[in-house]
Amino acid sequence: MNRSVRISRHIAALACLVLSSAVSAATMDVLLAGNDLQLEYSSGAAVTISFASDGTYATSTGSSGTWTLDGEQLCTVRDADSVAACGVLASGKALGDSWSSTDASGIQVTASVVPR
Repeated sequence: MNRSVRISRHIAALACLVLSSAVSAATMDVLLAGNDLQLEYSSGAAVTISFASDGTYATSTGSSGTWTLDGEQLCTVRDADSVAACGVLASGKALGDSWSSTDASGIQVTASVVPR
């Protein structure tokens, strides 16, 4: 399978978000205050994830589902197929911050907090 097909599949599955570093309620508060999480791949592909205070999320690729904070874990369940995943989100991030991370499939991404 070529890399672009693999990345396309990973982008479609981004609701299974896994990011490295510790999660903090403060970072989630920043995302719930009208900001989004953007993941950029080395191929140039990007996906934006919008989290809502009602426990739902939607991505720029059309995926949606629910999210919860479980201790230090950000957990998601995708609506389309009930795929669930938990991971950690970098702590203490603010609008404009970027950091290196990995997605649910272990692919390196640049994560950023961007305005909605």
